[in-house]
Amino acid sequence: MNRDKLTVALLVTGLNDSYTEALVKGVNLACIESDYNLLVLPGSYIEREVTENSLSPFDYQYNTIFSYVNESNISGLIVAAGSIGAYADKSLMLDFLAQFKEVPKVLVSSDYEGFECVNYDNENGIVAGLEYLIDTCGCKKFGVLKGPDGNTDAIERFNAYMKYMLKRGIEISKENIAEVSLSDDNHQVCKQFLIDNPDIEAVFCFNDYSALDLCDEIKAIGKTPGDEIKVFGYDNTIQGARANPPLASIAADPTVIGRQAVKSLGHRMAGNKIESTYLPAELVVRDTMGKVRTELQSSDGKKLIADMDVDEAFDYIFYRYRGTGEDEAKNRIYDKFVDLVTCMVDASKAEHATDDIVNDIESAFVDFINSDAVNKADADHLVTYLEQMQSSIVYNMGVDDEVIMQSVFQNFFRRILRAVAQDYSRYSDMTRANNNMMRLFVKETSKVYHGNDYSYGTMLSYLDWLNVKNAYLYIYDNPITHAIGDVFEPYDDIRIKAYVKDGSLERVPKSHQTVKIYDLYNNDFMSSNRDTMVVLPLFYDRFVYGFIIMDLTDEVYKQSDFVVHQLSSVARIISMMRLNEQITTNLETENKALEEQINQEDLVVTGILNKDEFIIKAEELLNANKASKDDSLVAYVDLNSLKLINDKFGHTAGDAAIKTVADILKENIGDHGVIGRICGDEFAIILSYSGDDNGLSFVKQVKQAFAVYNLKSDKPFNITVSIGEMFANHEYDWSLDECLTEADTKLYVAKQAKPRKVIKETINR
Repeated sequence: MNRDKLTVALLVTGLNDSYTEALVKGVNLACIESDYNLLVLPGSYIEREVTENSLSPFDYQYNTIFSYVNESNISGLIVAAGSIGAYADKSLMLDFLAQFKEVPKVLVSSDYEGFECVNYDNENGIVAGLEYLIDTCGCKKFGVLKGPDGNTDAIERFNAYMKYMLKRGIEISKENIAEVSLSDDNHQVCKQFLIDNPDIEAVFCFNDYSALDLCDEIKAIGKTPGDEIKVFGYDNTIQGARANPPLASIAADPTVIGRQAVKSLGHRMAGNKIESTYLPAELVVRDTMGKVRTELQSSDGKKLIADMDVDEAFDYIFYRYRGTGEDEAKNRIYDKFVDLVTCMVDASKAEHATDDIVNDIESAFVDFINSDAVNKADADHLVTYLEQMQSSIVYNMGVDDEVIMQSVFQNFFRRILRAVAQDYSRYSDMTRANNNMMRLFVKETSKVYHGNDYSYGTMLSYLDWLNVKNAYLYIYDNPITHAIGDVFEPYDDIRIKAYVKDGSLERVPKSHQTVKIYDLYNNDFMSSNRDTMVVLPLFYDRFVYGFIIMDLTDEVYKQSDFVVHQLSSVARIISMMRLNEQITTNLETENKALEEQINQEDLVVTGILNKDEFIIKAEELLNANKASKDDSLVAYVDLNSLKLINDKFGHTAGDAAIKTVADILKENIGDHGVIGRICGDEFAIILSYSGDDNGLSFVKQVKQAFAVYNLKSDKPFNITVSIGEMFANHEYDWSLDECLTEADTKLYVAKQAKPRKVIKETINR
């Protein structure tokens, strides 16, 4: 992140629901316009009742990332307090906010005294919906699905509902009220609500999620939402608009809240005093409100949609573009929409459906559909608009002309249905492709063979499927134990093990890994661009291993939880491998006396250095190369199938094979490096290297030398080796231990592909 730009942090609950995604995108667009860095921290709910027997007993670990922001590393804070505090009482939420007391902040979707907030006016949209149901639809028996008591939005919406019911003299009993959760499955609550209220006529739901669950249960008892029971929700989600039947709702666009929150925070960061902001909400009438098609009225019931001017009609049909920043796509569709409307208005002034009129309308409609208009349109609103335009066109025409235009518009409606079906088909294809990429992600990130820093780099090796070009992996030296109810206290220092910058993966030498908590988002490893990034925790059960910071892309919104669980599992495996390797190292130390005895024999057998002598000489050469700004190549070389050679041809043949490996390596290294025998069939080498191919040409050269030897040799077996190489750029302060560790990891991989053919074929004569 660019150190010269202000950094805004946004605290939310998760990323994979439509409300939060829209809120984040609204904040992001405003941050781009203001040239702020944006850091998104998707945690969980505060003080939600969680036990070890819960379905997701360790989701509280998501909130550990909230501890990584403070006045030392961010400039301002936006808190989705209505979501985060949905299950917490006011005092607990105030305690949570107190940890950020020195940071300029703005709260969204909430209303806490003493804090500047941005929210929708919950009352006006709800009143409009209830007026419509009472005055237009004649409903008398009402119910309500209210939100959690700790959620300020839920309280305001319920109070607005009860206030208007009291004003209209409509009695609401205890049985007419049920409490639902924010986004969890509420089907059981809705089923019981319908049992308790068999004669209910209309229901207001705290949000669209609970409204859609209620519609499912209404259909399950053989009734139709909008006919026998009318329903409207809140938030106007895409899922609701595309439901069957389409869900009526209150449009409180989160992108608009997000943009306003950044605007307000900008004033706070500049040291200015600000007031809380309340935005007007809008009723969107759809089929679950019993919309009468013959009335063909706009959402507020005050005028025909066809009487709107073209801009008003476009905004009514394409409201999903509000606050998205997708100006290029929006303008393209707008131009085609204007062309279509112009043709239809011209047709409404004609007395006959001439060929020219029909051709112009059909051509304009085809262009409109081909602009991918249906993908962003509210299909219900679009069809209603076209129905009204059709009525306007045929008003002055005779019966024959009316039949012609009816055929034209029926074709339009078929094209719209086809476009909707294609949109779902594209979604299905994308889902299948995404599932394949998820499987590949699991496969690639799980290729860890040792508990070392090289393995941590593997965790970042396949982020292209998420369109992530920048990512930074932070790991604690030892996992932090964090039990339910404990306060999470991160260490002051953490290690950055690897990072991806502009699509290129880099592993960090241990001597450069330590980063202070106040430098997490502004350090020498990070991009100098204006960035939008997300912080995701790495945990397993009670153990927190660290976190990853990565680009927040469209793909990450839907896959963030999956990424967390996969990378957390890999981090746990690496940690367990490291512990196991430490135990192994201790055992090796206990056997050091025996190993030293073997080392004394190496010089006699192979004429090269033993392990201890190699370590000394190798460190000298590595340091000399650093001083002269020369690069180094460090490698492990393993003689393949030594046991088979010993078993079939005897240990004398095995010793000769070992000496042959030593001779060929010495010949290819010459005066440029050092070679040593590490154990029975394994060698280590280091040499000064000037190539620009990370050592691949040297590996190829050595393997070719063995191939030539085998062709000329009269021995009944082939001598082959596996090589694991590590290129040590002089610009990085790699230690010999780090180089050998990475080379050992690559050797493990290379040995999986070693030649299986050892014994030479003989021809009987």
